Amino acid sequence: MHPMHLFAVLYTYVDRPSDLDAARPAHRAWLKDLFDEGVVLLAGPMGEPGGAGGLILVRANDLAEAAAIMDADPFEDDDLIASRLIRPFIQVYGTLPA
Repeated sequence: MHPMHLFAVLYTYVDRPSDLDAARPAHRAWLKDLFDEGVVLLAGPMGEPGGAGGLILVRANDLAEAAAIMDADPFEDDDLIASRLIRPFIQVYGTLPA
């Protein structure tokens, strides 16, 4: 088994606030399940509450696996993500869950 790596996922949401609000409970439940499994280490909106985008830090074997994990986001199912950027993240400082 290869060691797990960290990936930062940056979302920009579409400009459909009512659709985002309607889908947010399913999105957050999905994130919570992944957090409980140790796949998502942190997640939250950027900017104002409910913001124009989000940041998610995920643990995966490689970029393809990170992308596959993110493909299952309910926001993806509802076409609420205008853009998604996934980049390897190298932790230098701070403490993350084991």
